[in-house]
Amino acid sequence: MADEEKYYTWTDAEGRIHNTPIQQDNPDTSVPETDEPSMKPVPVSPPGDSDVYLTEEQVDQKIEDYDAENPPFYIWMDGEGRIQSQTYDQEAEQEATAAAKQSRTAISADHILAPPFRLPVKVTQSACCEAYADQFGQPLTAYRSLELFNPVRFRPFYTREGNRQAWYFRIGAVSADAFSQRMLGLRFRGSEVSATLIALNKAGKPLYQEGPLALHYVPETWRSVDYLETLIMIEDPEDDSFILYPDQVTSDELSVEIRWADGESPF
Repeated sequence: MADEEKYYTWTDAEGRIHNTPIQQDNPDTSVPETDEPSMKPVPVSPPGDSDVYLTEEQVDQKIEDYDAENPPFYIWMDGEGRIQSQTYDQEAEQEATAAAKQSRTAISADHILAPPFRLPVKVTQSACCEAYADQFGQPLTAYRSLELFNPVRFRPFYTREGNRQAWYFRIGAVSADAFSQRMLGLRFRGSEVSATLIALNKAGKPLYQEGPLALHYVPETWRSVDYLETLIMIEDPEDDSFILYPDQVTSDELSVEIRWADGESPF
């Protein structure tokens, strides 16, 4: 049985099946050796077939070699309009994404709205803001930006210093027995600005007043024009609605982008 002939079974161009004996003493049909022990021998081609066939391991190695020689990259434009390219490690990015899902990054805030820092009771019980209830609209959805333009388009808000052109918006309150650490982000564009924020409960009673807001300048990039930004941490579940007014309107191009998220940065 050791000398029993072995055969190839193959199909020709016309679809006919053939059985061709393998010549054991023919060096051209013997299995070639390889210097790489991790590789399996290259399969033998049937008679008349000049194609080179690779094992699965060899194909995987070729793909790995190609990826090593041709790493993926980003193409982007910098702030001066120059096109830049930068390679990235896909495996490292996937690991970083997985780690981010498992743990939340600590977030810094410019202002904090927490029950110990509420306005005095005589202020929270005042009737300063109920008259503006029709200005707030529906609560904003988390991670959905609302952009409001020149505040002269909206109803002025009365203060002791006189009327202020203002914006009005809601994010909605949360149940008092649920822990929530909401983050509110404000981005001002179009002009230098100093602004004040008043937080109200669902009944329209003022709970907090923060102003002037701490604003940080972010320069222009290929993704966005420059803007002023502030982040407010909201730990009071009763905070529902907000009145935001510039202390002085300096340009009709002034606008504000508003976005919030629960437990993480909104932008």
